[in-house]
Amino acid sequence: NAIEEFNLKVTDVVDKDKQNPSYNVCPTRFAPTYRTNKDNQAIVQYMSWGLIPFWTKKKADANQYKTFNARKESVINGQRLWTPVRKHHRCAVPIEGYYEWQHKKVGQTKKVDKIPYFLKRKDGKLMFLAGLYDTVDFEDTEGSFDSFTIITGPAPKQTKWLHERMPIVLTPGTKEWDAWLDNETEWNDTLADSLAEYAKDDLEWYEVTKDVGKVTNEGEYLIKPLKKGGIGDFFGK
Repeated sequence: NAIEEFNLKVTDVVDKDKQNPSYNVCPTRFAPTYRTNKDNQAIVQYMSWGLIPFWTKKKADANQYKTFNARKESVINGQRLWTPVRKHHRCAVPIEGYYEWQHKKVGQTKKVDKIPYFLKRKDGKLMFLAGLYDTVDFEDTEGSFDSFTIITGPAPKQTKWLHERMPIVLTPGTKEWDAWLDNETEWNDTLADSLAEYAKDDLEWYEVTKDVGKVTNEGEYLIKPLKKGGIGDFFGK
């Protein structure tokens, strides 16, 4: 139980009816986020992945504004889209791990083979990604809609071979974690510093099935190491 394991406080679970467990969560799907409410109480809320700014007027316009990842540099520099939400709409997104695709040239040809990898903690514990969220009230629909984005930064040396970017990871129980989730703390240099490059040596990664490329595939087998010709599991080094 993640709540007990990380000593997290949860006073409420919001939009639990949108819960839809999957081993292949793709953009627009609902996923759990951990944040504080207006009373600074910790809650879990299920939101749609792909932040839609509060100023979006019509639901039909949502797709053109939807943002799945926010570059750390843009958030810190106060890019117009992120200035309002970074102030009080910060959250953490719990995950078991995430997929990343390696683009590998095939011989001397121009063809590129895409190979999926799964990255996770070696101890199997959850990772918490730094996120931002927003709430929009469309003019043409009833009720509000909550959505989130995941903040990325330059990848550390250990994973740069796979991709130059990596989600920012927060650690429960640290002062950075507390500050990030404190609804009363407005944006400051300390929060900017908390979006640091991953410095721990506790990650592992391995090749997985290409079935993960199809969003309708959701089974647990997707995160299992790919068997390579009967010689055992292949683990990326």
